[in-house]
Amino acid sequence: MTGAHGRAQAAVSDQLGLELRAFEAMSQADPKNVSLHYTVGMLYQLAGRPQEVCDHLYEAYMLAPEATDPQLLFHLANNLKAIGENDAAVNFYALAIGEAPPARVPAPPAPGAQPPAAAGPAADRAAADGLPPRLHTRQARCQRGR
Repeated sequence: MTGAHGRAQAAVSDQLGLELRAFEAMSQADPKNVSLHYTVGMLYQLAGRPQEVCDHLYEAYMLAPEATDPQLLFHLANNLKAIGENDAAVNFYALAIGEAPPARVPAPPAPGAQPPAAAGPAADRAAADGLPPRLHTRQARCQRGR
């Protein structure tokens, strides 16, 4: 039984890897597609990779913060908690239940790293979310690539 279970688990893992590569390529080709970022984030959730979940769900949130589904915010909060970003997680839990975040949580820069420069309404929302600079790196890369 273990042999059959192990083969089935490997097949599922292989299929998940194929799906991740395909959806990653689609989200890179269409970086403003909120649904694709959500889908990739959920695939990373299945793969047990919370940092990548946060990257994609945060990108989806930043593309349409006023129209973000509470379920996306809840998944983002859970994964922020999983990577140890508890203050940011609290803010997104509050957003998920329709309340204002309890407070702006300043994000300390990583040792020796400069936070990416950003300006405009998206940067203001990011600062208000209290996310650490490393979660903004993907956003800054996307903005520079456009």
